[in-house]
Amino acid sequence: MGIPTIWRIPDGSLAAGDTALATGSILVGTAGNAAALDAKTSGQLLVGDGTTVASVAVSGDATLASSGALSLAAQVISGTEVADTANINVIGGVPVVFRINTTSGATNTVNVTTTHKIKVIDVWTHATSAGTAGGTLQVLSTGNAITDAIDVNDADNTISRAATIDDTFSEIAAAGIIRVTMTDAGGDGPALTTYVLALRIA
Repeated sequence: MGIPTIWRIPDGSLAAGDTALATGSILVGTAGNAAALDAKTSGQLLVGDGTTVASVAVSGDATLASSGALSLAAQVISGTEVADTANINVIGGVPVVFRINTTSGATNTVNVTTTHKIKVIDVWTHATSAGTAGGTLQVLSTGNAITDAIDVNDADNTISRAATIDDTFSEIAAAGIIRVTMTDAGGDGPALTTYVLALRIA
């Protein structure tokens, strides 16, 4: 029976060929050898690039704390990131909402230029002051009516909804105009917030 050879290495020393590692470092293969990689930088991740691995900071709209908590920047997900919704799509689409305030008076028109092509699918109003008889609101694509004239002779805080959406004009091209017009023959129509619900389309 052979007698095993025992090597005694004093504390803190290395055997020949060993690599010294600082606290928070790991060994990474480099062409058959091992090299130390500092992996302890706060808020960084080990990421492979197809060739090797590196400790890199999280970038873009997110930050990573040393505790592992991931934070997203405010308003990183908006209508600009929403994809177009195709006909008979199998995933579904995310709608976008345009919020448009009109003030009280005889007539108040607000135009909004939409960045993307959209299809209007619903419209409703929220009264922020009391309406009077004869007050109406209508949503148009420039001069073409999308909705019927919504009766906004409502008490404050009331919700009213369009009864019809004209499919001839409900699609508005990119850089097209969403027009919201409140009219009241008596000159004392209500202040309103109008919500136009739409899908982005190609």
